Amino acid sequence: MISDKIKKIAIEGVIGVGKSTLTKLIADQCQFEPLFEAFYDNPYLEDSYHTDSSIHLKNEIFFLNQRVAQLTALNDKEKYISDYYIGKCLVFARINLQAQEYDLFAEQYYNAVIEPFQPDAILYLKRDLKEVQRLIKERNRSFEMQIDQSYLEAIDAGYEKLFSQLQGIQVIKVDVSEKDFLRNQLHFHEVIDNINSRFQEDKMVFDCEKI
Repeated sequence: MISDKIKKIAIEGVIGVGKSTLTKLIADQCQFEPLFEAFYDNPYLEDSYHTDSSIHLKNEIFFLNQRVAQLTALNDKEKYISDYYIGKCLVFARINLQAQEYDLFAEQYYNAVIEPFQPDAILYLKRDLKEVQRLIKERNRSFEMQIDQSYLEAIDAGYEKLFSQLQGIQVIKVDVSEKDFLRNQLHFHEVIDNINSRFQEDKMVFDCEKI
């Protein structure tokens, strides 16, 4: 079980790293309300992988509004875990938008995102990016087939910068290389133990620990 000190958890990492899988496992086994990003509802997402037009701004604004609505709806839940952190909006916007578009988007973001949306802990999942590309191809979502190594590297660098500057939230970096949470309960329990131990230490951390 996860410590009672922890009420809200977000899981983050690059596309295909395993966020939704771990979210579902923790929700099922630790009695957290799960929240999954409803990316299939975004009418701009698929086109955003194939064009350099203004569709990118529409895509990012849609995701921002969707995430704010999801988190607002969960505000009265005692405990929940989501397969994203709201701050990812800024990571992807920085990569995908032109400078003027980003400034417009960032203004909307800071007007919309409020303190109750901030989790107690973020599990930041890390995996070799070549392995991530293999996993992306295995799950075979048509709109993801164009994702290349350089795009994953940009996302990874964006998260590193975001979390190195984040204040007041436990960010726990977890190397999930060679981990199989579905088939190996030991791997799963190591993650839970890691979360609990960080809160017993009662300090903010950002260090890489392979568990």
